[in-house]
Amino acid sequence: MRTIVAEDATGNIAAFTRCGHHSGLPAHEGEVEFMYVAPEHWRKGAGAMLMSKAVGIMTSDGLESAVLWVYRDNERARRFYEGCGWHFDGVGKDREFSGALIRQLRYRRTLRGTC
Repeated sequence: MRTIVAEDATGNIAAFTRCGHHSGLPAHEGEVEFMYVAPEHWRKGAGAMLMSKAVGIMTSDGLESAVLWVYRDNERARRFYEGCGWHFDGVGKDREFSGALIRQLRYRRTLRGTC
């Protein structure tokens, strides 16, 4: 797994992601473990740049496909991922967060192309 960080013009962290292969996945599959873009950097290209880098890294590592998990109700993130070629593959799971169950959806894509 690798962490990628994007800085703004002042050197502050604008966004970060973690991606790659881990032992819980099939040998040919990677994962975008998390992605965060600071709200003041939304729609300015940092997320697309990070996703492109993540896809490039996983591709150069020989992986063929990747997954990520997103909260069902996070429509902004879901639109972003769908615009980058990810699609909901029909798998969901509940995750406990601060005492509440929150539904997550698994998204998947092949690792050809970029965001």
